[in-house]
Amino acid sequence: MPFKDLFRDRNNPFSFFSDTGGKKPKTPKTHIRTADAAITRVIADNMAFMEDHPLEGFFDHFLDQQTPFATLVLCSDSRCQLEAFCSQPFNSIFEVSNAGNRFKADMFSVSFGVKVLKTPLLLIIGHTDCGAIKAAMADHSKLDAEIQAGLDGLNLPAHSQPGDDTATYNSKVLVNVIANVNAQVRAAVDTYSKQVADGNLSVVGALFDIHNLLGHGNGKLHIFNVSGETAIDKLHMHKTLRHLSDAEKKLTLLDISKAMPVINNI
Repeated sequence: MPFKDLFRDRNNPFSFFSDTGGKKPKTPKTHIRTADAAITRVIADNMAFMEDHPLEGFFDHFLDQQTPFATLVLCSDSRCQLEAFCSQPFNSIFEVSNAGNRFKADMFSVSFGVKVLKTPLLLIIGHTDCGAIKAAMADHSKLDAEIQAGLDGLNLPAHSQPGDDTATYNSKVLVNVIANVNAQVRAAVDTYSKQVADGNLSVVGALFDIHNLLGHGNGKLHIFNVSGETAIDKLHMHKTLRHLSDAEKKLTLLDISKAMPVINNI
């Protein structure tokens, strides 16, 4: 029996399949809460990965050099994974993850992707229900210093109030997620102004809608900023997006002037 088949039993606590036949679970969830169970899961998954990805035909394509097409600044939230944006992330995406998808949190890594690997795309993605954003909106003065410093580095124009109902609070979270991505894009464009001006880099800001708040499906990626441009009519005509079909643009581009509540009113 192949090693990976040992972990397809729904009764096995370390299984990465919830049913038989190799079908992935519709709602991935883990109840692992101890280090020994966690490392057992990691080793099992790695062994299964090795069986499915041999040297010939997979690793031999990129053993000598990496050639990613995008540098990605993504939130570390475990619900945000590369597979949502790239079906084959190996040698495709140079990923830089941190809580709150902050550009300046690891400029060394981002600059390595942009300046050394020369990826033509820098993609900065925020997501719905971001824990870092919500923590920054709350009183975080009693948290550890390093966490406070990270939260203070986020850009939040909408502040929660004690009397906020659920809808108002959720609207503020979404506004803050988008505003924070815009601020990160702005900082990146300023930092790599030469690469952007020379046409060698596009900095794209986007929202990963895990919760289908915008009505186009759970997990849809919505683009709303390209190198500082956020006007929807100009996004439709932007050269970076020229290969998207009209249908794809309709589903993907987000008009933040209409989709978001007016910040001053919330």
